[in-house]
Amino acid sequence: MRKISIIVFFWCSITCFLYSQTEAEGLKIGDKAPQFVAVDNHAMPVYLNRLLKQGPVVLMFYHGSWSNSALIQLRNLQDSLRMIYEMGGEVIAITTESMENVIKISRKMEMRFPIISDKNRMISLRYKVGKNMETNKVDEYKKRGYDIKKMTADSTTFVSMPATYIIGQDGIIKAAFVSKEYEITPSINYIIAKLMEEGFKPRKRELEDNDG
Repeated sequence: MRKISIIVFFWCSITCFLYSQTEAEGLKIGDKAPQFVAVDNHAMPVYLNRLLKQGPVVLMFYHGSWSNSALIQLRNLQDSLRMIYEMGGEVIAITTESMENVIKISRKMEMRFPIISDKNRMISLRYKVGKNMETNKVDEYKKRGYDIKKMTADSTTFVSMPATYIIGQDGIIKAAFVSKEYEITPSINYIIAKLMEEGFKPRKRELEDNDG
């Protein structure tokens, strides 16, 4: 068991190093979406393959709650959650920020969809949206009161770049928005339009009154 753990750790370390030295290009439309299982901000397991059986998945990556654009996108997704659900969709957000911070912001903003802290980087890496933040950006955020190393799950400057995917029930990426700029994210109108373009079938789902 110890030998296996060492091998896995070594493989992950090499993979993280190789990916972190390149730009976060992101997966493209038509690519197969990598499956994953992770624990969300409610300590519940999230299985991508199981959610896809219910409908298409809107998968959002964001680098941290220190970003105004990330908070705006989270709020817009929450405000439009009922519409997305009625169109058949599910929503998952992923960040390399620590679970402590994820829970804090999700409670403050009353998020009703799962948010995952990608503490081992593997989801971000498999979707090709993870990278080491540039030193000048780290310094810029620090001047604004945000110490990136203290806010990320692995205490490094490795972050998920802004990216939003719409994954069809066949596991194929139907829409992809990947930004190389930290403060550029897709509008909620873009997400809704892409869901409509794909012709996903609306469904009825009971939601509490405050779900949006």
